[in-house]
Amino acid sequence: MMNLDVSQEMILELQRKLRDASMNYWIKHVFNTWQWWLNIATLILPVVLWWKLVDKRKLMKIVIYGFFASAFAVFFDTIGETSVLWEYPYLIIPMDYILIDTDYSVLPIAYMG
Repeated sequence: MMNLDVSQEMILELQRKLRDASMNYWIKHVFNTWQWWLNIATLILPVVLWWKLVDKRKLMKIVIYGFFASAFAVFFDTIGETSVLWEYPYLIIPMDYILIDTDYSVLPIAYMG
């Protein structure tokens, strides 16, 4: 049991170091760059445009469909990012593994459109 506690503590220490390094990188190299602002725009603008164009009589069905598209995107994005199959260097928020604007805005709206 002692080895498990030591191993778990080592993992937690590495996670803390990764968190600190990720936050430092995000603050120095990502926040307020044109790529960061582009991600913000691609999070907000598709939603605004979609809301103006969507058939509000079918809103519940359309939103449920978009929710499932978003859930699958987040699921596969999390697997890919945590498995280090790909990486997103410009994230909207630090310590995040998914590309929020794509998974929660662009992709679901493309399927709902």
